[in-house]
Amino acid sequence: STYAPNLIDNAILKKAKYDTHFPHNILDVFSHKKDSVGLSVPPAACFHVFGELESKKITKEKLGYFVLSSCGRFENNNIVFPYRLMCFSMLEIVLFGQSNKIDKLYKEIVNRAVNFLEELELSGSLVTATDSFFAGENEGARIIQKIKELKKEYVVNIKGENISILSVNKHENYFCNNFNIKIMDSTDAVSMCLAFGLERIVACCLLKWGLDKKNWPKMIKNEILQ
Repeated sequence: STYAPNLIDNAILKKAKYDTHFPHNILDVFSHKKDSVGLSVPPAACFHVFGELESKKITKEKLGYFVLSSCGRFENNNIVFPYRLMCFSMLEIVLFGQSNKIDKLYKEIVNRAVNFLEELELSGSLVTATDSFFAGENEGARIIQKIKELKKEYVVNIKGENISILSVNKHENYFCNNFNIKIMDSTDAVSMCLAFGLERIVACCLLKWGLDKKNWPKMIKNEILQ
């Protein structure tokens, strides 16, 4: 587990082809002379992990990563407080493995995450997402993503508004190939990630519970009010 830096090397986003598929989302850093310094606000926490593992063979003991990062996306300046912010905190679990093992872990980790959110009284639905994550925004990429169900989101309804607070993404071998990441004694390396939007979860919880701590779920009261 790690706290990631607030900025990321643009070379990592280029290797991930994020600058090709989503250039409009990148928040670049410039010097006082208006020169690019080669750094950006990371659009997702998992990019730190892929950059760290580039051209490495990972052992079976290091197939899972837990990363917290400040992230940001421009998204056509479509900012809607408190759910859609330009800069936000993302907590991600990033997993690597052979395809069949990732499929098994996918089901287990999704079930655990959903159970956790339900304990927070944030009951919702796991739905197939239509917005693209890594393969681009053209119609073909969207159709493939939807057919393969590569991205799903956990959506809750708060005061009449549907809010996504969790996304789970199957990368297949896309990032492992781009970053030349392999598993020791195996060439069949794929990855997945599960991401929590922390500000969204906090906003949903407070709107759901109210400000009186006595009305908060038992799981939270046991931690805060002890």
